[in-house]
Amino acid sequence: MTVYMIVEDDPTKGTAYRAFERHYRSDDVEFRIMHSPKVALETLADTRERSEFDGVIADFGLGGCRQDNWHKRIEIDGPDGTPYTVSTGLGVLDWVHTVDPELHLWALTSDNAAHAPLFMSAAALWLNAKPLSLTRLTTPGSALGDRTRDEFLEPNRFTQLNPSWRRMDNASAALAALLNRELTAVESFDWIHALSSLKGLHRGLIPALNERIQSITRNSKLKAFSNTLAPAMATWQIHLDEIYEGFPDMRQKTRWQQFDPDRLPGALSAWGEFNPFTDFLADHTETREFFAAEDVRIALMKWRGRGQRP
Repeated sequence: MTVYMIVEDDPTKGTAYRAFERHYRSDDVEFRIMHSPKVALETLADTRERSEFDGVIADFGLGGCRQDNWHKRIEIDGPDGTPYTVSTGLGVLDWVHTVDPELHLWALTSDNAAHAPLFMSAAALWLNAKPLSLTRLTTPGSALGDRTRDEFLEPNRFTQLNPSWRRMDNASAALAALLNRELTAVESFDWIHALSSLKGLHRGLIPALNERIQSITRNSKLKAFSNTLAPAMATWQIHLDEIYEGFPDMRQKTRWQQFDPDRLPGALSAWGEFNPFTDFLADHTETREFFAAEDVRIALMKWRGRGQRP
């Protein structure tokens, strides 16, 4: 029997996964659904229980970032012994990748979700996790469903069986390029975290951004200046657009300014009417969560620790 843990808090999706499992049960595919990061990690922390699984499939948004969902998240020790909170599916996959690199991993979400390109590309780049579109688990008996079953039975054939792998190769390369464009020796990830918390803000961006980036980095002297922020932000936008290329257009693509990498803007006036960071990323709960969640930042730092420097 091939056994996979699915970490999913949505009961409707869980029902669909059970239907998929029933259809392919004769092919020895079994799912065990965990409804929170806490339950998933507590289960997998037991070596004997973990040995029963061939891999882990995790949705990103598991409700763990909500203040009132304290029972869904779990605090664990980080690489340096400092505790941090696992609240997202990416955090679960990162923890599994650390404790048992041999387990196969999939990043599960709907292609139409605003956070899908970020979650899937980060999981692929940082953790070697395979992308898993929700529709592949909701069409048992179809050619797509059969290929998904085959991928679960033979994960190492994913380049032949997974319809998203080439798109994910491109998205992961774009994410790496975005992450490797620092500003003032601060991670671009942190700058985008700050920008994506300033929903709809255009006027007065610099003072608000300075306040947020100082809070995020705990560096009260750190400041952005429009003449250096503008070209950096344009570069991030170029790579962000590349990450989303190939996914359904949920980002109002026609409103994104087109920048020439060889002639980047030197002023913030280029974003006078629409800014993808404050008007798109900031407008969706799970894209904000991607940049704000502690476990996502930890996963990035572990990737950096494995030698991936700007």
